[in-house]
Amino acid sequence: MKYSFSTREKTLLVVLALLVVSLAYYLVVWEPCEDNIALANVSLESYQDETIIENARNANLQKMKTELEKLKSSGTNNTSQIPQYDNLQNVMSELQKILTGTTGCNLNFESITFNNNYASRPVNITFQCENYESAKSVISSFYYCKYRCQIGSVQLSVHSSNDTGSAEISTSPLRISLRVTFIENCK
Repeated sequence: MKYSFSTREKTLLVVLALLVVSLAYYLVVWEPCEDNIALANVSLESYQDETIIENARNANLQKMKTELEKLKSSGTNNTSQIPQYDNLQNVMSELQKILTGTTGCNLNFESITFNNNYASRPVNITFQCENYESAKSVISSFYYCKYRCQIGSVQLSVHSSNDTGSAEISTSPLRISLRVTFIENCK
């Protein structure tokens, strides 16, 4: 029993074989290659993003190094120490020294926050000075404080001494509000 395929059947079998081979090629070769190319493109974009971030960090690091070199060469050296945790008594003594020449002092201690073996002790301080130079001197004293601190959000307001409401910042009494955060070591 030998069956002989007609020309039409042979053509259909060849077309069917071509479809099976094409489908197999698509599923085994084409689709995995496309998936790998898409994955490689995503990885490339991720690496490019990381490169951009690292370049920005490097630029910031270079900028900070330049600023540190400028500070070192200018002769202004802040050699404050980071004291051990619970340095409140010493901080209060230092605040008393710094704020001696001011009037109307108001200290508002906020909650201490702990982060990476360090404690941050924020203090909101409001006081009055005779003029701009004395205010600048007090703020500078915080900068050169023997205990490490960070000065933030400084606000100056002028108290007018005449009826017109205008006053010179350099000679008029000032009200200063600032936030100083003292840093302490928790190790």
